Amino acid sequence: MWEGIWLPDLGEHFLDSVGMASEIGHIPFDGGDYLAFLIAYRLITEGNESIQEKEAALRALAKGTGPGGTPYRTFHTAKDLVEDALPRTIHLLPASKPVRDALLDAGFNTLAKMDKASDTELLDIKGLGPKSLIAIRAFLATTKADKSALRYLAEAYQAPTA
Repeated sequence: MWEGIWLPDLGEHFLDSVGMASEIGHIPFDGGDYLAFLIAYRLITEGNESIQEKEAALRALAKGTGPGGTPYRTFHTAKDLVEDALPRTIHLLPASKPVRDALLDAGFNTLAKMDKASDTELLDIKGLGPKSLIAIRAFLATTKADKSALRYLAEAYQAPTA
């Protein structure tokens, strides 16, 4: 087939019906409200505000609507936005997700609380064994993270260092 493949040129008046598939569903050719949502999300996560201000802004964003009237909560929930950009500091621990979840359920929501807890207190957590405890204690002894913080800025949103 030396002629190649012929593609029809629909012209600009047909672009409204053209779109693209995504994990959240159909997105219009021009990005629609999802593009506006993504731009707002990046402005918040890559801004210079504090973690608390970013969390409040992300929660407010999820309650907003796009220029076309689509509620942003149809794309992502506030909880998902916050957990993605600002995970809990407990997630830095070298432990499995079920163990980290059990730690949060037991009230250990900061690294400082983990540091102050006794070994027997921590070993009572379901799924946390002696090997994991040794790894957690080693991490807590060497980490430069703010131990009193509830959340941190995810690596994907941190400014690159030279």
